This record gives sequence, structure tokens and C-alpha cells, in this order.
Amino acid sequence: MFLWYYSGVKSDDLPDTSGSEVLERSRRHALVCFISILCAGISVLNIACFAFFGLSAAILLYGAYLPLYLLLWFLCRRGAVRYTADTLVILYISNASLSTLFMFPQSYGFHFYLLIIPAVVWLLFPRKGALKYIYSASAIVLFFICEFGKLPSAVIETSEYGRFFFGLNLLVFTGEFMISIRFYSSFIRQDNSHLSTLASTDSLTGLKNRRFLDETGEMDFREMRRDEKDLSIIMLDLDHFKAVNDSWGHDAGDRVLEALGGVLKKAFRSADKVCRYGGEEFLVLLKGTGPRDSLRIAEELRRKIEAMDFPDYPDLKITASLGVAHMEKDETGLKEIIIRADKALYYAKAGGRNCVKDDQNNSIALLTM
Repeated sequence: MFLWYYSGVKSDDLPDTSGSEVLERSRRHALVCFISILCAGISVLNIACFAFFGLSAAILLYGAYLPLYLLLWFLCRRGAVRYTADTLVILYISNASLSTLFMFPQSYGFHFYLLIIPAVVWLLFPRKGALKYIYSASAIVLFFICEFGKLPSAVIETSEYGRFFFGLNLLVFTGEFMISIRFYSSFIRQDNSHLSTLASTDSLTGLKNRRFLDETGEMDFREMRRDEKDLSIIMLDLDHFKAVNDSWGHDAGDRVLEALGGVLKKAFRSADKVCRYGGEEFLVLLKGTGPRDSLRIAEELRRKIEAMDFPDYPDLKITASLGVAHMEKDETGLKEIIIRADKALYYAKAGGRNCVKDDQNNSIALLTM
């Protein structure tokens, strides 16, 4: 439940930067918001306990910290993450330290909150090496002073409630530690997912790459075979793409590939797989699609590509040749269909380009006659 802060972060609220930096900033946003409201909640809990036992001095101390935690939460929600993270750590350390050094006897155990600081700062500041070491060392040193040092007389000298507050603080500390582990585990999963996405995505077009198809395509083949459903492959190659680079420059070629990536994303269902297969060659895996429908879809795609405009290059026009193949009953793997789709693409190029052919050298026009 505490990860709802993370899910609520929008990339639009963050500066335009790399994916990993956006992910890191959104994490910090989530952590600072959550820790701020958690500290405020712990303060309210302690204030209620202090009021029950009539510890008015402690109510004043925690009553002073409560609005500060809420202010940090508010500022974080408004986007001021950079400074609120540092302020939050300093505020937390001072709160835990003052509670044991001046307010309560050591037996109350408020200094145990300092032990959570290293885990928190490692999550908050993954790149600030010096700062996280300073915060961690300060918290640990203060803990040892509170635990083993000779402390001045506390404002609240009675040890009558020591057992209760020690148990309460130990319980809260354990909860905070478990939450830190939960966040850390979640971040590891997010990192792995992010790396997996980077490894399987073509950076120029935003489409999946050949590696992704190699890793997942056979599973799709087996699924369609098991469910006795159709499976088709469209191979697409841009006509004379080298001439685009030679005549208009490589920037124009990149713009063409980017725009084509956008067209391909919109042209197919989420269940289909669209990949940049290599260079100016693309592959589409169509689940549950038979021979006629796959040829029709390929022809519609050919027309969309032919109609593409490029505002920065108004005289630039592109076309594509497309080859289509359908899963046969005796085939045992996806590679066999891809080989036949590549053969169909050869027929399309040999037939004058800017057309669609299947592996029998048929076009949509021939099949509808």
C-alpha cells in the first residue's frame, strides 16, 4: 500500500532527462513523500501516548516536529524534492537524538530510530556518495553516544514508562526497517525491468528489437500451435533507404525510421509484436491472423507508409516492400515462418517494390479475384 506514492508520480512533473534519471527522481519523490507522512504519523502516535501519560514536555517537542514533517510532505508533493530529502534526514536525526540526549532517559529507546538512517539515505541518495556517508556516520555516532555515553539529566526523568516506550519504539523501528527492505526490493525489480526494457527496445524507433523477438517469438509460436490458432508474419523493408541517407543525410534517415516506428505502433494491436529486425527491415508477428487478413493488413500498412509526410523534408517520400507468410501445419518453429516471409519479401522487391506478396508470390489482388 505504501507504494501508492510511487505509482502517483508522473514523468510530466519531472525534468526532461534520461530514463534512468527520471526513474531515480521519481523514486526519491516517492520516498520523501512517504517518509515525511510516516514521520508525521509516528509523531501523532507518540503525542497521543505522551498525552495519555501526561508528559507535557514531550508533547511540545513532538508537536514542534509534526508541522515540519507535514510541511516537507507538502513541499515534496509540490515537486521540491531536491532540498526536502536533505532536510528530512537532518530533521529525523535531530528528532531521534534530542529525544534521548535531552528529553527522555536512555531506557526509553528513542535513539534506536537512528539505526534506520543508513538504510534510508542509501535509498534516497544512490549517487551522492559523500553525503550519504556523512549522514550515516552521524546517525551511528549519535546512536553510540546515546547508548553508551554519559548523558545529561533528561527533562523527563521518570523511568516508569520506559518499558512501554522501549517496546513501542522497537516495534516502530522494526516496521520502518521492513518498509526499507520492501522499498529496496521494489527498486531492484524496477531496475531489472528497466534494464530488460532497454535491452529489448530499439532506441531510435521505440519498437522492440530482434533480441526481443528471439526471446519471445517461439513462445508465441507454441501458444498459437497449442490453441490451434493462426499466426502470420509480415516482413517489411523500406525501398531504396540508402538513397534517402545519401540524398537527404543520415538525420533524414533517422527521422524516417522514427516516424515509421510511430506508424507501426498505431497500426497493430497490443497482442501483436512489432520489431525492428535490422537496419531498415521490420517484422510484425500477427496472432490469430490468417493468410487473407494478414495480406490485407500488410496492404493497408503499405498505403500508410506511402502516405507518410515529413514536415522537415517536404519533398521526401518513402515506400516499402512487404512479404507475408502464414504458419503451416507441419512447421515446428517460428524461424521457418520468418524464412518464408523473407522469401515473400524477395518476391515483393522483384515485383517492382512498393507492393505486398506472400511466399507463393501472390498479392491481395490475386487472392480476392
